[in-house]
Amino acid sequence: MKETEFRDFLQNDKSIKSAKAIESRIVKLKDAENILCLDAEEIVQSDDLMFESLNKLKLHEDTAHGVRQNALRKYYNFRNHKDFPKLEDYKK
Repeated sequence: MKETEFRDFLQNDKSIKSAKAIESRIVKLKDAENILCLDAEEIVQSDDLMFESLNKLKLHEDTAHGVRQNALRKYYNFRNHKDFPKLEDYKK
C-alpha cells in the first residue's frame, strides 16, 4: 500500500470526518493485506483479484459492516479513480 498517498486521499474525502476514521481505514487495510497475504497495490490492479479478495475477506469480517472490504474498496477507488462494483454486479 502507498500509505502516505492513501492517507492524503482519505484526508480529502468529504465523507470521512475525523483523523480517527482515517487511521481506522489504514489499519483495516493493513489487516486485509495480512489476511490475504497480498499487498493492496497488487490486488487493485486486477478486477478479478479484487473480486476474489473481497469474497475472501467476507469470511474474516467480525461485523456486518465489512470494514476490511470497505477499506480495500476505498483503496481501489484511490488507485483506479472509480468504485468497484457490488459483488453481485461484478461480471468476470
